[in-house]
Amino acid sequence: MNTKYYFVESIDTWSFRGNRAFGTVAGSYGDTSFPPMPSVLAGAFRSMLLGQDATEIERFVRGERSSDTELGRILGTLSEPGSFQVSIVTPAMRNGQKIQTFLGMPSDIVIAKQDQRLQVLQVDPQVKPAECICGFPDFLPCIPVLRQSRASKPESGWLFTGEGMRVYQEGGRQFTEGKHIIHSSKLWGQEFRVGIGLHADSRSADDGKLFSLHHTAPKHDQEAESDGEVGLLVGLSGCEGKLPNSGWLRLGGDGRGASYSTVSRDFGFDPSLSEATWSKMRETGKFKLMMRSPGLFSQGWLPDGIKEHGNELILEWRDVRARLICASVPRYTVISGWSLAEWKPKIAQRVVPTGTVYWFELLKGGPEQLRNLANHGLWIESEENYDRQRQAEGFNQIIVAAT
Repeated sequence: MNTKYYFVESIDTWSFRGNRAFGTVAGSYGDTSFPPMPSVLAGAFRSMLLGQDATEIERFVRGERSSDTELGRILGTLSEPGSFQVSIVTPAMRNGQKIQTFLGMPSDIVIAKQDQRLQVLQVDPQVKPAECICGFPDFLPCIPVLRQSRASKPESGWLFTGEGMRVYQEGGRQFTEGKHIIHSSKLWGQEFRVGIGLHADSRSADDGKLFSLHHTAPKHDQEAESDGEVGLLVGLSGCEGKLPNSGWLRLGGDGRGASYSTVSRDFGFDPSLSEATWSKMRETGKFKLMMRSPGLFSQGWLPDGIKEHGNELILEWRDVRARLICASVPRYTVISGWSLAEWKPKIAQRVVPTGTVYWFELLKGGPEQLRNLANHGLWIESEENYDRQRQAEGFNQIIVAAT
């Protein structure tokens, strides 16, 4: 399926709530997370498609397929999703027709300051010494090691630009501030807002329902250090013919208004696999997979499709076969959400966070096979936990990079 890209821009601020309760203790407030989970954008665009006809909403809630053949093909039903799928959700800046993307740092990139100088360091797999005693799995031959001349605390809030991600994918190790990396504080900040809970029946202010929460405030031309409007780049496939090229969305925790419009695919890096990346991979015989959306796996931190063969862990996906040699997995996160159709919370699930990195030795497969894997994501249809709904929402998406 062809992917079409959209720039989503807030009318005021963003309000993307996490999975933490607030308001139970006096003085507590709700946090905001940015960028949001891809399921938030999936829900907003699907709701917009359904909202064009109130009768279609009722049919969808009842679990029926739309009477509109095309809409039915795109959205399917609650139990059997259609062709609609999110391929990417990432912060971006639009300046005229030009789009610049900003992506979360891979877990094998560490940014630190020493003597007031910014350093971009890279974690590398090292063969585990026999005498090494650590909590890392015994069946992986290597452990991730960060080499520093002097220990220092890592800096948070940094992002790759599209150009920076391209260099990373091609196995580069030299990154400069501004061109390759940028701090999120130059793109968005936080604002404190007060809200009032509404009575479910009268839709008037309810007693004792005053609450406080943070909102994400994108910086605009006059505020940002770079020209342009800050928003989200969203890639969608499977909805050709029904989704207008521009329009309005109801987005986030408070149903904040947002606009969207189509943009070109030229945003600085190749989400699948470029020729330069493949050339480097062919030279080394190794590659790595970085999660660019949270990973939902039945084996915990270990992606589905990786099975134990003797004392090795082997990834087998169609015509791709590779040996897992190392992994850098940060602390798990939780995904949930609210189902508007069923009017209840979605099941909370533990996921591998965005930025997780897996190193492999390539045993079988060429550029086309790896490109197909990158476009498909780490989903194995034969596995028991295969969740077509979460796949449509954009989870388990990856970036292939050389090492």
